[in-house]
This record gives sequence, C-alpha cells and structure tokens, in this order.
Amino acid sequence: MTAVAGHVVSIYVAPAAGSRMESRGEVRAVPGCGLEGDRYCAGNGAFSSRAVPGREVTELTLIESEVIEHLREDFGIDVTAADSRRNIVTRGVALNDLVGSELHVGEVRLRGAGLCEPCVSLVKSAQNRHLLRGLAHKGGLRARILSAGVLAVGDRVAEAVAEAPTGHRQEALVRVAERFLHELGDDDVAAASLGAVQRGVDPPQQAGDVLTGPQLPDSR
Repeated sequence: MTAVAGHVVSIYVAPAAGSRMESRGEVRAVPGCGLEGDRYCAGNGAFSSRAVPGREVTELTLIESEVIEHLREDFGIDVTAADSRRNIVTRGVALNDLVGSELHVGEVRLRGAGLCEPCVSLVKSAQNRHLLRGLAHKGGLRARILSAGVLAVGDRVAEAVAEAPTGHRQEALVRVAERFLHELGDDDVAAASLGAVQRGVDPPQQAGDVLTGPQLPDSR
C-alpha cells in the first residue's frame, strides 16, 4: 500500500547540458537512463561523462515548490522552478525524508538516492552565491528510476510502504496447527493452535505450552 504525501506541480527536461529547461505535461521515465528528452537520458548532461561526488545518480531530480517560493518571498530572488534545473517539482512532500526510500510518482517507482544540493542556477547568479549556504540540504532529491512509465503533472507522490505479509503468515500458522494435530494427536494443542491462528498470535509449540506457557499478546 502507499501513503499519499504530495503531488507533481511541474515537469522539466533539457535536451543538452546548459540548454533551456522545457516544460512538459508528461514524460516517459526509463530505468537506468532517465526521462526521455532529457540530457542525462541522452548521455550529454554536465555530469554524464564524469562522476562527481554527490552527483553520481543523474536519472531524475526533484525539488519542492516550497523551496522556490522561499527564494522568491524571503530572499527576493526572481527565480522560477525551471531555474532550479530539476526535472520534477513537487508540493506537499518532504523530499529529504525519502533518501533511501522507495516512492511512487504516478505509475512510476523511484528510489531516493541522495540529496541534490543547490547550485548557482538556483539563486540566478554568482552574485547570490552566498545564499547557497542557507539553502544547504534544500536543493531536492536525486532518484533512481525503478520502473518504466509515464510521469504527468498532477501525479501523486507517495512513499511506498511495505505491506505486511499477513496472508502468508496466516497460512504458515495454519500449517503448524495441522502438523500438531497430525504428529501429536493432541486435540488440546490443535485447538489452542487453531485458536491462536484466529487471534493472529503465535501458536504454542508443544503441549506443555498450552498448560503452563504465558499468554502471548495479540500481535496484529
């Protein structure tokens, strides 16, 4: 299952390093490559041919729209989302919290690979370089693309939450109860085991547990 956390505000790609970021309503994500039409998927991005510490993952970058608003409203910089040179602009999701986590953007699965620290383009000019210190760790997220699919403006952005394997565990507990019944021929143990299965707790492991073992708490 997934926990809804935010949505996509805008999408950008640039055909080559240094070229203008172009807005897209939707774009196809390609695992191990990037976004179709973007410089990094084409292999001609600024960091495509050389590994730079902290910028090894270039498939997809995201930034919070709230950071752009912060620059405009609090620093007075006439910056746009395209100036950030990030691919995906989000709203309502704390991207820093997704480092190391799997997330869904629409139908596409991603994994947060690391922070995307701010660069001069985010503050418009070298004269504003001093502002980068205040933006440390606010430049967005680098992500690996885990599944192919189309990303679109308005898509939900959600951290993937592992679903508890309750069905498999329940089946295993039923098999334990059946084994007790078959091997031990002890109706009391079998009844206790099946009762434990119904309550969602571990069954007793031997006949003595039924009589003297402690009552296990409900683990659901």
